[in-house]
Amino acid sequence: LAESVKLQLRIRDDINQTSDMVNRLEWMRKQMTDVEKMLRADNGKPDLLKTVQGMDQKMKSVEYQLISKTEANSDDKYYVEPYKVYLNLIWLNGEVGPGAGDVAGGTDYAPTKTSYEVLEDIEKNLKAAQADYRALLDKEMPEFNRAMLTGGVTPVMTASGTN
Repeated sequence: LAESVKLQLRIRDDINQTSDMVNRLEWMRKQMTDVEKMLRADNGKPDLLKTVQGMDQKMKSVEYQLISKTEANSDDKYYVEPYKVYLNLIWLNGEVGPGAGDVAGGTDYAPTKTSYEVLEDIEKNLKAAQADYRALLDKEMPEFNRAMLTGGVTPVMTASGTN
């Protein structure tokens, strides 16, 4: 039971980190959509519009490491693409924990070696996404926001309220 709880807590922490990054990216991408609409209406700054579209693609690239495009747009009832970090963590938690969907769960037993190995594989993908996410926030967003300010456009705020 102790090993099961310990692994479930690790999975929970990974789920929280993943969902925090996805939520922050979605919040910033909403701002990008608003800026893009404004620039399209203005028609006078095609270079800035391309910059906004490029940054949106970079944000999607990071986000789609964490969730699939299908998950971003709806639920996954039809299994049209492979799961990414977030849903893999959810299902693994069901296996190790109290169950999920058609998974019985395993709280009465110690986690299997396979459960640990699966989590390690998922965490490798999570670490890669976290590195890309940090690079986006620490390097690319400040550069992007300088370009926006130079073009007379309000910069995109991150969820923490910093540029």
